Amino acid sequence: VVTPIASERADQPLLAHAAGWFDRHTSIFPDSPYGRLMHGGVDVWLARSGLGTRPPLEPERYLPSLEMPFDTASWLAAVEAVVLEWLARGWLDEVDEARKRIGGAIQEMPTNRLATASAALIDAERHAFAHGASDPSVVATARTALGHAADIGAAWWIVRATRRLEAAGAATDTEIAAATTIEARLLA
Repeated sequence: VVTPIASERADQPLLAHAAGWFDRHTSIFPDSPYGRLMHGGVDVWLARSGLGTRPPLEPERYLPSLEMPFDTASWLAAVEAVVLEWLARGWLDEVDEARKRIGGAIQEMPTNRLATASAALIDAERHAFAHGASDPSVVATARTALGHAADIGAAWWIVRATRRLEAAGAATDTEIAAATTIEARLLA
């Protein structure tokens, strides 16, 4: 849970502590679909921080994990880290397959507002990659993400959806100001 927050805050001492902890405890992590994806997310955050190598993240190992109907913030953050890393690598077919599997998992969740917001953010990033930041599909999916995140007060997802809308030139001044206030609180 702390690793994605530390990554966003660029908290190098905390990330270094996490990297050491994960190195010392690697053997206790099960190679289960849940454990694999969570560990993959941590590997992405540590690599982004310069505290690890870029993980291989073989899609065939991770795609089954995306079928699991979990909607905790830490799970969704790890899903996003892995899938958006695939996008950064240009693995578009794998990202599209991930989006399908995530959509199926969402249908199985009793409560899915945060998962729906997270999936919409992945969709917005995929559309931005393919069509440009201001494409109408980017605006529509980011607006969906913002709506779901705002309904449940999911601060970090509100910020990310607003920043995607801002990049598209579609965020209001009020939305931008609200995101800036949330960021100041979360990243302090």
